[in-house]
Amino acid sequence: MALDVPFGSIATALACLGIMFSKWLLLAIAFPVISNAFIIDWELSFYSESFWLSVATIALGELVVMVAGYIIFMILMRIKMFLKAIKANQNLEENF
Repeated sequence: MALDVPFGSIATALACLGIMFSKWLLLAIAFPVISNAFIIDWELSFYSESFWLSVATIALGELVVMVAGYIIFMILMRIKMFLKAIKANQNLEENF
């Protein structure tokens, strides 16, 4: 799969841009789910027959990972050392 690196990088870059400009953490979860579901599936469509089934399974897998990461992040946000380590100094209460 020679296309994996460029298309995976594009999907990741679009997801990061969406997260970076999102004001709400829960909304930020949607960007990697959508970008990976459609971009990676477009690449995989050369090898599989069902576009929408593949989009659904990729999106579901990405959603599970993003929700797990959100839960872990919310738990870590309660630890002052974590906040200091990531230099969190803005938007701490209003976005969660």
